[in-house]
Amino acid sequence: PAKAQGPGVLMKFSPEDLLLERERIRLEERATLERQKRDRDKKGIAGGKRLSDSEWDKLEQLLRMIRGTRSTVLEAMVFCLDHCDWAIEITECIAESLTILETDWPLKMARLMLVSDILHNTASSRPAAWAYRREFERSLPDIFEHFHICVSREESRLQADKVRGEICRILKIWEDWGLFAPQYIRGLEAALVVGVVRLRVLAAKGDCSREPAWLEPKLADWRRQHFSQLEKMCRTRGLRSSTAHLENTKEVSLEEARKDWLVDRLVAHEIHAHQKEQARLASSSSGGFTRRASGGA
Repeated sequence: PAKAQGPGVLMKFSPEDLLLERERIRLEERATLERQKRDRDKKGIAGGKRLSDSEWDKLEQLLRMIRGTRSTVLEAMVFCLDHCDWAIEITECIAESLTILETDWPLKMARLMLVSDILHNTASSRPAAWAYRREFERSLPDIFEHFHICVSREESRLQADKVRGEICRILKIWEDWGLFAPQYIRGLEAALVVGVVRLRVLAAKGDCSREPAWLEPKLADWRRQHFSQLEKMCRTRGLRSSTAHLENTKEVSLEEARKDWLVDRLVAHEIHAHQKEQARLASSSSGGFTRRASGGA
């Protein structure tokens, strides 16, 4: 797994940023609690046992003390694998620790390294170890969308590029390991690099730049579908898909709000894929020109 290097820069946010983020977290916590209740009502679900107070304290201490060193990551990973039957609560705790605004990047990266090591060992012979992959597959889209917010607000462009590059390298490792489908990995990368493209907000400002002509057929198709179908599409693409936290407004019905929310994320996925393809074609064209020029010299 990749290793975070160098000192971190503590991110600074305006009071307005913090208020918006806290409101977003409040709504999502409500949806998360509902999901947790549903999960724990299922008798015998793998990884569904409840941690004791002392186990919670130990886990939280490990997450506070973890650093980008092999020994601290290993200690936390061993605890997690020794407690596979508690995978749901452990994953939720780790995911929450990765989406705290005020946490600096070295600590976030160390915790992401822990996730990487846990995922690498989900094929082990330990009972219920596979439950971690199931749970992180649900949580990672939220985590990576949060990463985009934090990276985009970095004061240092150099630091932002460095962090983004480190996270993308971890994604490449996961792809090489075959942990998730390539489409899912691309979605996590899109959430990190592009973020969320809020088309309705942009359109209200007269900005249609994020609705290029090549995307229009897909947009038309998505907007014809029921939001439940869009949720499935987002889920398989590694994008956030739960819309339980959304509410209707005077201008937009609940179903339209859900569709807009999901389409915004599908658009980001397609834009990122298009940009990568254009970069590949440009690189290929540039390489071919160099070879022809060399051959004709």
